[in-house]
Amino acid sequence: MNFRRFWDTPNLEQVSFLDLPCYVSSERFKQPEKDENGILNYYLLDAASIMVVKALDLNVNDVILDLCAAPGGKSLVILQYLLSSIIHNNNYFNMNYGGFLTANDPSPNRCRRLKQVITDYIPPSLQHHIKILSLDLSLSLPTYDKILVDAPCSAERHLLNSPSEFSNWKPSRSKIMSQKQYKMLLDAVKGIHVGGLLVYVTCSINKFENEEVVKKILKNSWVPLEEVKSEWMIGEPCEKGWIILPDKCDGWGPLYFAILKRVGEGEFRKKEKRTFKGFNVDKNIENDDYEE
Repeated sequence: MNFRRFWDTPNLEQVSFLDLPCYVSSERFKQPEKDENGILNYYLLDAASIMVVKALDLNVNDVILDLCAAPGGKSLVILQYLLSSIIHNNNYFNMNYGGFLTANDPSPNRCRRLKQVITDYIPPSLQHHIKILSLDLSLSLPTYDKILVDAPCSAERHLLNSPSEFSNWKPSRSKIMSQKQYKMLLDAVKGIHVGGLLVYVTCSINKFENEEVVKKILKNSWVPLEEVKSEWMIGEPCEKGWIILPDKCDGWGPLYFAILKRVGEGEFRKKEKRTFKGFNVDKNIENDDYEE
């Protein structure tokens, strides 16, 4: 995915199923170089990651939250959609046109990487369209038109390339991650305006971190939600959501995503505090779908 044209890489071929300028090559890409404005000319990113941003169905004036944004690739894609009119004209004719992105990552180290990516790829004249935070955000009011939750996951693909990761892997890891992902989603859906979208993303291939989390949030969230079903050019449907697998999609992925739409205000329900596998969550009294 590139923010400026580059034609010096051999055998460039545009990815046909994306509406942003995204290219592949049989040759290894060179290191990005700065253009005349001091901005790096392209960013290397899996095409599946661009698809999940496309799933947000962004409008140029949307207010968006990227909840776990580091290292920053998906945030760059969000900004490219939001600022498409400005970037396309290449003269920054109206600096106040376009939406706003809050890019958050609770890890200070990862957030530093996120800030560097934004500095390297977004001109200073456009950086007022993004705010970078490093907080363990707790959402209580509908604030955003769209939310991207690229949740921490067990990331099984890394196990094949990292002996240390493989040696530390345990069967219980996915179950523990799914509990954290559910808690994150339970909080995040409260931040969407009625009619807004949340896209839940993992790079896991384990259904317990993917469609099982989505099924649980659809059943238990006090915020009325429905799944938005869509067909995509690559990948395949799951019981809930969509998955892109490298062995079936020319090496793209693995990446799972599901689109959730808030369809109503929701009703206040009395809550009590319960312990959920080592950490506390708010539990609706009517809901018995927890492991105590």
